[in-house]
Amino acid sequence: MRITGRPHWREEPTWPPANQPTPWYAQPAGVLATDPAPRCEPSRYQYDPADPTPTTRGTAVGLRAGARDNRAIERRTDVLTFTSTPLTSDLTVIGPVHATVYIRSSVIYTDVFVRLCDVYPRGKSINICDGLTRLHANNFQQTATEFARHGSTCGRLVMSSGPDTGSGFRPPAAHIPASTATRAPERHWPPQPNS
Repeated sequence: MRITGRPHWREEPTWPPANQPTPWYAQPAGVLATDPAPRCEPSRYQYDPADPTPTTRGTAVGLRAGARDNRAIERRTDVLTFTSTPLTSDLTVIGPVHATVYIRSSVIYTDVFVRLCDVYPRGKSINICDGLTRLHANNFQQTATEFARHGSTCGRLVMSSGPDTGSGFRPPAAHIPASTATRAPERHWPPQPNS
């Protein structure tokens, strides 16, 4: 396999290679860490349908997909970002990726886009892998009547890489050097008509 950030190919007898999964948790104030988050107020985003969230293409979008700098999009009010402190040792990310998102939305449909990025010391944020899925009240056995009563769609959304998951996550093989950080931006937006 070719590991992004490494100059050589690597042979492995199985896929995914033997690994030790490491959970990362979104924290207050936009922090990403390996410690579980404390009880806190939810992170909030604001979506403006007159200004839809653009894409930088990324790993799962179109023929010209690939690694791109995400800083301009990450500054938007409809994007939440969670960033680790600079890594003290190299990190290699290989294999399936999973994201669990607890979300509440004021509309019945919401698209949720999660991306894992490598953040360079000067701020450049390069995507490693990403996934997109649509949140709907029916995903949580929430009826239209319940949606009307609560005024929001809410629930636990699990996104995974692998066949038949529908989230678009592709398993990465990437080397993240020490002194850089990891970032998990999340974008939320209601889909456009006929999308």
